[in-house]
Amino acid sequence: MNATVALALGVGSVFALLIAVGQLFLIGQVVTNRSTTGPGPGTVAATSIQCSPVESLATHYHVALLIHSRGSVDVLPPYTGIKSNCLYWLHVHDDSGIVHVEAPAAYKDHSFVLGEVFAVAKLPFDAHHLGSDSYSSRALTVYVNGVKWSGKPGDVPLANLETIDVVAPGESYDYEPFQWPAGFQESPTA
Repeated sequence: MNATVALALGVGSVFALLIAVGQLFLIGQVVTNRSTTGPGPGTVAATSIQCSPVESLATHYHVALLIHSRGSVDVLPPYTGIKSNCLYWLHVHDDSGIVHVEAPAAYKDHSFVLGEVFAVAKLPFDAHHLGSDSYSSRALTVYVNGVKWSGKPGDVPLANLETIDVVAPGESYDYEPFQWPAGFQESPTA
């Protein structure tokens, strides 16, 4: 056998082995991340929100999300839900507080909810958990355009140009309409 042919066969075998190992690794990741029970309190919920390689603008609207915790008003970090190879249908581009809802046309009538935003962000979120903070004796309060939400925090529907304020127990809260940047319509008022 000629040395060039032997070298080519050896290199080809190494590549085939690397591909097989990579596939086994990916299968292991899928199996490991699959859960047979629902998330416990304060754990990150699973989400059906997908990550698409291109922006899906057929369903396209925006929600302001403000988090009142530890004496300040925060927002989700820039690039939440954005990876180098895909964008989740719910994502954040910058530190403005604006959550972008950008999904395929089949989801035009789908009701996205606040819990899905936190699931994409991989942050625990329920009545007694906000990110790494736990509140055992008191519950979070959520307001939509200044009106107190009476259901579960994660069930708040995302609607175009609404402001959602998540308020940790003990935090002060006074509704202020979100100041939408140029290019957005005026936000609704309380």
